[in-house]
Amino acid sequence: MFISSSSSVRCSDFFLFARQWREKQREEIEGRDAASKRRQEDTIATAERDTEEFYEAMRKRRKGAFERTSELGIQKYIYFFFRS
Repeated sequence: MFISSSSSVRCSDFFLFARQWREKQREEIEGRDAASKRRQEDTIATAERDTEEFYEAMRKRRKGAFERTSELGIQKYIYFFFRS
């Protein structure tokens, strides 16, 4: 079978196009992967910060509740002690 020179030119053009397309696809995928990785890191950092803030607020509430309860207990003790 005989292949004409015009056919080989078209074939090399196709291979060049395919190589360029694959390279462009690889670059786009790398860009999307990098953006996805940044979003994932941001999400994790936000979740960690929010979790720490939540537990800090819980500690403050518990400490405040404990102090109020302790003060109330002391006041009741003093009331009953001096009442007698």
